[in-house]
Amino acid sequence: MASLFIENLKEFFALVTLPTIIGAAIYFGRKLQTLEQIEKTMQIMKDNIKIISNALVGSAGVRWDGTLLKDYSPLSLTPEGLSYLQHMDFPQIFAAHREDFLGFIASTEPKTKYDVELMAMQSVLLHADEEYMQPMKVYLYNHPKDSLPAFAKVAGIFVRDHYLEKHPEISE
Repeated sequence: MASLFIENLKEFFALVTLPTIIGAAIYFGRKLQTLEQIEKTMQIMKDNIKIISNALVGSAGVRWDGTLLKDYSPLSLTPEGLSYLQHMDFPQIFAAHREDFLGFIASTEPKTKYDVELMAMQSVLLHADEEYMQPMKVYLYNHPKDSLPAFAKVAGIFVRDHYLEKHPEISE
């Protein structure tokens, strides 16, 4: 009799335990998925706030005299613009960290060349605080007439051109 009771008890726990474990796994899995989504959303918000903040801080100092960029459609770097970027080692920085810049643009899934241009400028602003961007900060500190937004516009055109070179399917 006791043996039958123990066997029935084992069956009962087997029937109850397995669904409980599966249910708990599903419940906690959903909670972890929700936390992951919140973390992704918070990172996007943080990045956007940083971009807005950088633009607001430096917007008064944007210099636009046409020497660094040709303002024909589309914008393009002048020799002076490329020299400006070279003073900050940006072409070398970009070569070493191109996936940071191009990956950000790709993550936004741009549809037009204009989208790429805007995201390229934002990618420069977004990565401005990275350690590898220190030469840009030193240059801007020593040249107070220049500003981060002006640099981002020029460097963004440089980044845009590299992205579009790799994505000929974006044709408009």
